[in-house]
Amino acid sequence: MKKIKICRCDDRLIHGQVNYKWLEYYKVKKIIIIDKKIANDVIEKGIIRLATPKNIELIIINEEEALKIDKLFDEKSLVLVKGLKTIEFLIENFIEIEIVNIGRIPTGIGRSIFRNNIYLSKEEREILEKIKKTGTKITGNSTPEEEEEII
Repeated sequence: MKKIKICRCDDRLIHGQVNYKWLEYYKVKKIIIIDKKIANDVIEKGIIRLATPKNIELIIINEEEALKIDKLFDEKSLVLVKGLKTIEFLIENFIEIEIVNIGRIPTGIGRSIFRNNIYLSKEEREILEKIKKTGTKITGNSTPEEEEEII
């Protein structure tokens, strides 16, 4: 079974907190972004590459590719996704996730406040409960130095 140590769910993907806090805290050498839309968008991939520190390997793939690539995830990897549905897909396809950190999920139609900067639909709340049942630790702290907020 494939195993992800840390997966961060944040619609911004790579930004200051990731580059200056999460990468250092987990001694990350590789960022893996799993997102079908971005994997197929040359311009968006280019923008993300510009935002990624030069000493960090960047892999941008879709969900199906994440299942097929052997030895993709390791202790020095940070997996970034935009939404909980991607995490649900990975878990349903036998990828174990040790920690899910939810950074920001913005407001929108059908979503209500869950916690600071986290707005969830009814379906996303159900997905979160499903993730919890797998034994995955779910946190909501913005940076690793903050007191760990268990969700």
